[in-house]
Formats: sequence, structure tokens, C-alpha cells
Amino acid sequence: MHTGDASYIRQLNRKIILQQIMQHKSISRAEIAKSTGLNKATVSSQIADMLGEGLLLEQHAEVSSGGRKPIYLSFNGSCGYAIGVDIDVNSISIAATDIKGKIVAKEIHSIEDSGFLAVEEKLKTIINKMRGTLPESKYGMIGIGIGVHGIVDNDQTIIFTPQHQWRNIDLKRSMESFFQVPVIIANNSNLCAVAEQVFSSESTNLACITTYSGIGMGIIIQGMLFQGFEGFSGEVGHMIIEPEGRTCTCGNKGCFEQYASEKVLLQEIRERIGRLDLPLEELHQIIEKGGAEVEEVIKNYTTHLAIGVNNIINILNPEKVIINCEIFSYHPAILEKVEKNLTSIMNHRKELKISTLGKNACMLGASASVIKDFLKTDHIVFSQV
Repeated sequence: MHTGDASYIRQLNRKIILQQIMQHKSISRAEIAKSTGLNKATVSSQIADMLGEGLLLEQHAEVSSGGRKPIYLSFNGSCGYAIGVDIDVNSISIAATDIKGKIVAKEIHSIEDSGFLAVEEKLKTIINKMRGTLPESKYGMIGIGIGVHGIVDNDQTIIFTPQHQWRNIDLKRSMESFFQVPVIIANNSNLCAVAEQVFSSESTNLACITTYSGIGMGIIIQGMLFQGFEGFSGEVGHMIIEPEGRTCTCGNKGCFEQYASEKVLLQEIRERIGRLDLPLEELHQIIEKGGAEVEEVIKNYTTHLAIGVNNIINILNPEKVIINCEIFSYHPAILEKVEKNLTSIMNHRKELKISTLGKNACMLGASASVIKDFLKTDHIVFSQV
């Protein structure tokens, strides 16, 4: 118990005030005191500290309702920068955001050698390069968040990546030693779920399904990321939906992601029309045009995707199910086909929708996690970038 601990109470009050400023973007001391129930002296003392730390900015109101013009407080976004990274099968996406979550730089780099040591060296190079381009600021690079398409335990050790076949890797320690800043390693789908909550003002009870090279899921329950006993929750891509089906890299057969990932859908369309090297832009045109062969592939795909979504809804009963899939962003009508397959009276959810963050989600979730730790607050909320 922290009862009577003055430093704990002070830290708790700081969190409350920070969250009020985030929620309102711009707010006066009096408004903070009124909305939180904290006395004005406590609010003023905390604000003075954060102004001294360079975290906040003050601005006089342009219009006054009489008397002194109020002074509004907002975050000083340019006082520091977070790096968010998404290590996918064939590429590394990296973005830098200010502490208000605004993207200030973004790059994509191909992976030529997927061995861990080669990828680790590439990570160090591209992060170092991006750090060198960041504007001058009081805190500089405040931390690095890295999303991995695989299993990450509660100690942030990479247990296994099905695509790269990495096992028991402590990337966190080596990166912290190299960069001398805090580093967060997390499952990419978990970070996508965090991003949906932080940047899209989504529900405090949601499931975010990512369906790019594989399938994963991040789960937010009562505003908190649910990670399971050892941190392995959300590996829905490896639930079996076709007994004795296609062989999966995880060692099982008939896994969900072998039938319903975006990678599988695009590959099957290419195979069906006999164009294995068909560029993505032309693929989108073919999907838009339709035709019997393409429609058959999409029907099989949406049927299998609906099976998995049905299972997820029945197990979790989330308020919202968000699907992060690039193909849906281009062809939202495909989601309608999935919904038509969700006919069970047990499918209670408020909304099934397409993510508006797309491929930025993992990087933004990684960056948001770094910022949350830097600010030492439990929750953060930003405007969509």
C-alpha cells in the first residue's frame, strides 16, 4: 500500500493532470482543477514543474469573457521524439513522432538477409540515421519501440518468429546498450491495438486483427492491453480452422493465417490468373474489375476469415472488432462479404470496421508505448495523425 506516501500521491496527481491536458489538447489551470477535483495550489505546483521540465507550453487566450485572459496549457510536442519500428517479413518500417504522436519522419527499408544478426545491424543503422535527422530538442530521442511479427513474452524476449525463425532473442538489451535509451519490444498486433485506442479514440474494449503476412490480434480489455499469462495472447493466426489442412510455419496444419491472411489472398489471385509476378497496383485493378475466378478466390477467403472472426467474437465479446488489412482499405466491399457470413445470434458486438491507421498502426503503437513510459502515465490519447 502507498497510503500516506507523499511522493506516490504527487505522482498520481501528475498522471491525472497529464491525462486531462491530453484529453482537452488545450486547457487552463482552473479548468483542470474543476474537472479533476484537485485544489488550485496542487495544480499550479504540478504545472510549474512540468513547465520547468519543458513538457508543457503556455498560451494566453485570444479572447477574454471579462477580466484577465486565461492562460491555456498544451503539450510541447517538440521537446522530444519517439521512434516506432515494425519488423515485417520482407521490410522494416520506421517512423519518428513527437511526444504528441505526430509523425515527423517515416521510411521503409527492405530486408535482404532475414537472419537476426543482419536485421539487428540494419536496425541500428537506420535508427541511428533517423535520430540524426531529428530536430534539436530538450530530450532528443526519448526511446524506441519495436514491433515483431511473432511471440514476445512478458520480459520482452522474442520467443519465436514463424517467418524469420528467430528463437529466444534478447533484442531489448542489445538495443538499449547501443542507443542508451529505453527500448520496448512487443508483438506487432498488440501495438496495433494500442494505436487504435490511442490515435483513433476507439473503445476501451476492442479486438484488433492484423492480416498482412500472417494473422495476429491485439486485445484491449477495460482500457488495458491483455497479454495473457506469459505474454502470448492473441496468436489467433495459429488457431486451426481446417483439420489436416495446409502446413503452417508454426508446425501445425490448417492454421487460420494459411487461409485468411492478405498474403494468401493475393498469392491465390496471382496463381488463379497465372501471373505470379503481377504488381500490386494491377492486382487491385483486377480485384475491382471482378470476374468469376477472382470472385471465387475472394469468396473462399471471406468464408475462412469469417470463421476466425466468428470464433474471436464468441470468445471475447468485444465492443469493437477492427481489421487492419490493406486490401480492405482499397476494397471495403470485401468486409461486407465477411459480415454476411457472421449470421450467428451469438455474434454480439457493436461494430466491425476497417482500421484507418493501416500500416502505420504498429509504428504508432510502438511510439505511443514509448511516450507513455516517458510521461509516466497510465493512458494517453492523441488525435489521429
